[in-house]
Amino acid sequence: MKRIGMCIWLLVASLSLGGQTLWPDGTWCVPSGTTPERMLLEERNLWLGSTNPAALGVRPMPDYGTTRLGATSESGAYRRPQQAAEALSAGFHSDSYLSLKGLHLWGAFDFTQKWHRNRAWADIRDPYNGNPYSAGSAVASRYQEQTVDFHVKASSHRIGRRWWVGAALDYSTGDFSRSSDPRTRTQSLDLAVRPGIAVELSPRSTVGVNGSYRFAKEKMLKPVCKESDNYDKYPYYAFKGMGEYDEPDLLSFSRRFMANYYGGEAQYRYGSGGFSLIVRASATVRRDRVEGQNQASPGDYGETIWSGAIKGLLERPQGLHAFELHYVSKTGRANEFLQESVTVQNPNGSFTSYWRTIFSAVKYRTSRDEAGARWRYYRLDGSNGYRWHVGAELRYGDFENRYVLPASSLAASRAGAELSAGMPLVRGAAHQLRANIAAAYAAVPSRSLTVNTAGKSDLQTGVIDPEYAYFGRALTICGITVDYDFALRKTSGLRGFVAGAFRLIHAGGAGNRCFAGLSLGILTGYGRYPEAR
Repeated sequence: MKRIGMCIWLLVASLSLGGQTLWPDGTWCVPSGTTPERMLLEERNLWLGSTNPAALGVRPMPDYGTTRLGATSESGAYRRPQQAAEALSAGFHSDSYLSLKGLHLWGAFDFTQKWHRNRAWADIRDPYNGNPYSAGSAVASRYQEQTVDFHVKASSHRIGRRWWVGAALDYSTGDFSRSSDPRTRTQSLDLAVRPGIAVELSPRSTVGVNGSYRFAKEKMLKPVCKESDNYDKYPYYAFKGMGEYDEPDLLSFSRRFMANYYGGEAQYRYGSGGFSLIVRASATVRRDRVEGQNQASPGDYGETIWSGAIKGLLERPQGLHAFELHYVSKTGRANEFLQESVTVQNPNGSFTSYWRTIFSAVKYRTSRDEAGARWRYYRLDGSNGYRWHVGAELRYGDFENRYVLPASSLAASRAGAELSAGMPLVRGAAHQLRANIAAAYAAVPSRSLTVNTAGKSDLQTGVIDPEYAYFGRALTICGITVDYDFALRKTSGLRGFVAGAFRLIHAGGAGNRCFAGLSLGILTGYGRYPEAR
């Protein structure tokens, strides 16, 4: 089945609510409990948006961190056909900055347990990751998902008069399985490394560059079934894009996805007085191999991603203006293989069989573009925080997924605008209470659908048509977050916090989608903001 290229830029907009995302497509962040002081500290550090680990040394952060437990709920009729009708999650998160002699460090750890209810057509963790060669069943079921994520970045202090070097490592592993039937179980592994360097050209300007390599693997294991499992009641589909599919035998079906990502990013930062900006440009090439038993493969997938961003600050004694422009372009294509079975005799007399590709052709193409602009104004309070903030954001995105022969295509675009505001309601040395609100509207400038499945209507009625309807709805979105933090000990720099959030997407006659989240945790290093001003 086709994917809508890496989630049509989160449906239209990443609508910011006190640093949170108003509505990601299918996932949602736990409210972080970030204080105004930390929000401004991170807003002022333009290097944080880059992928260059050497940036930790260019603009060091004070030693502080967050540890929290959180839970989220997502439900509602307005959803994509390969999403669960309802999803619940619970997890643990911890992150921290630390400066040592000769080294600046940042690390984060996450464990998340998620429960999907009434999910169909998707037996991999992310059915919208771009690659068309996934698989799934028309029979909805409950799924359980566990993920463990570990991230670390390290940067040197200044080397000589103007150099910094750094490195980063990202590691993730996951398990995705059914709760009550014998269909395939999926396991994943994701590993990425990023070396980087930065050079100060003058007191006002710095350049940086980093490379990146990422390897991602996901295995759909062969089901362990017996006759009493009634496995034949689960019609199974191996997708090829835009409603095209094969129907494999569930008992013998297995598949591996192995993706390699090669890329890099360049940065240039300029600062003078109260004005500063950073310009970033990046490119990534992705190459996926898809394999079954004995090297059987339906095809492969490749993708190229170009992106650029400009982020700037204009600060005056009374206020801080933050703005950002960004653009992302993704193009992908999938080759479909014609294979034959080959059997060879080994020297010891045994036989080995495998599948050999004798012909390949590009059968599936996808493209996606997105652009956005964000502005936020903070009314400063004369210390390290703000009295209130307001913001606005504009986003536009479009995509097209096309199967070459027989010719089928799905295309759509969205344009959206968002307004947000926030302020501390109660502020004191012992405790603080804050609220942030946002509202947005997303329109559909265009969409089109052409389907020619040559008699294969199962995916058209189960996936393609609902997907087309999903992207044809104008959306009204609103949300609120409330954070309360309090001193645990007056002189320790430790504060506890409780944070809650609620988001609502209203899609007219297609129903609503609701997101709710709750978290509680500890902030360490409170008050350590030497670079905030």
